[in-house]
Amino acid sequence: MHPNIGFMMVGPWDREMGPMMEFLKRERLEGAVCVLGSVPHEMFLTLLSRSLAYIRTPITDGVCSSVLESLKLKVPVLGAQNGARPPGTELWKAGDITSLLTLMEDAVDHHAEMVARIPDLLIDDNAEKLANSIEEDYGNTDSNAVREGKTSATA
Repeated sequence: MHPNIGFMMVGPWDREMGPMMEFLKRERLEGAVCVLGSVPHEMFLTLLSRSLAYIRTPITDGVCSSVLESLKLKVPVLGAQNGARPPGTELWKAGDITSLLTLMEDAVDHHAEMVARIPDLLIDDNAEKLANSIEEDYGNTDSNAVREGKTSATA
């Protein structure tokens, strides 16, 4: 239906690479899918920012950094429904290829509407959360002492 649109797979695990390549060959999709494997994070973000959509296939994960990055860049995320996806993710029923294909068609035919459904995303400062958690665990809330390495654990 869309001969000028291709897909790129970035970062599939080594154990998935063989079966994925066999599937693409069997379905005669090798020319429509570019499989890159692992790439540096900055390259991933550049590729992501130029994508129509990001397809998140694992059915056991939830809110991973690549999903949040995609939503932050206003790139629609097509994710397998698992009860843990963040707001703005377009959900397809795990194991139902037809529901995924329908979302892929929507990403092409109704891209602007899909992007408009992505809410503004505030990404938590996890480094600050970690530092606060460490301060709470060690009973020291004096941030100057922490910067100087004088927490209650070392004082």
